[in-house]
Amino acid sequence: MPLKNPTMLLKYPGTMHKLQDGTYDGLIVEQEDVDAAVNDGWFRTKEEAKAAYKPPEAAKPEPVEPDDRELLLAEAEKLGLEVDGRWSDKTLIAKLKEARA
Repeated sequence: MPLKNPTMLLKYPGTMHKLQDGTYDGLIVEQEDVDAAVNDGWFRTKEEAKAAYKPPEAAKPEPVEPDDRELLLAEAEKLGLEVDGRWSDKTLIAKLKEARA
């Protein structure tokens, strides 16, 4: 059944309608249903839709804990232990125990 008083509403950003200033989604409703659609997040004009858009915040990186190996290497340096870069963490820990003794 055709609409008697169709009205197009918009959301930004969208994927349906590519216009000069961006891409929008559209919804066509009866004039009497406009207020309900607006309450659901649709806008009467593309300017209103763009003005209401808030980009998602970038995820904040988790604080990075110092790498365990870095801590081991720092301790080795304090003890004056010359570290061979080929040592595994296990070997480095053993050499640190020896140096502490």
